[in-house]
Amino acid sequence: MFKLNALPSHLFLACAVAVALLSGCSKPSTESNTGVENNTGPKTAAAAQTEQRPGVTAATSLERSSSDASIQSELNTALEFVKSRLSRKLLKTGSSWEPSIEKMDRSWWRWREVQTSIIPGYYSEVTEVYSAQPSKLAVPVKVEGSNVQVECLLEKCFQVEVTRRSSPTEPAVASAPEFRAENTWYFASPEEAMRVANALTDALKASGAQPHRY
Repeated sequence: MFKLNALPSHLFLACAVAVALLSGCSKPSTESNTGVENNTGPKTAAAAQTEQRPGVTAATSLERSSSDASIQSELNTALEFVKSRLSRKLLKTGSSWEPSIEKMDRSWWRWREVQTSIIPGYYSEVTEVYSAQPSKLAVPVKVEGSNVQVECLLEKCFQVEVTRRSSPTEPAVASAPEFRAENTWYFASPEEAMRVANALTDALKASGAQPHRY
């Protein structure tokens, strides 16, 4: 073994400085790590809006469902009233009109009307089946005396299937489908007709019908 000679003072000082510098370089940057790990600054408006969007969407969906349920309830109430007032009516001596609802909802209306005329030596039975989208009808529904008149908004939107027979024992004969712009229902009094017209107007509005522009 051999003994190292003592280093000159200036070399010893240089070595001490170098060791200190090396120690400083290898030490983790507390400021940098703190900035990454503790990024608790204020969030941007876009980020906050993104986080809140699921809740807002859920609330909007709930409101829409509630609105749809309210509209459906109003529609059902109006249509039930209309159905309760439809019945067989005598139009004139020996002639009658009898309606029956087959389908009435927000997307499609379909009903049947049977007009029968029976006098001595004569028999006539005409069955008309009307179909239409309620959104293509016009509001308000018109009243003329004891009659209620439902009209199309822009075009002949009623598709009508017509069958006729001249004897109660003969088979009905169908004609080609027709398209009409209006239809009339008959009631016992002007007051009853007005109530039905108001209910029909509410039902049509709930189904997307619009008023006449001209």
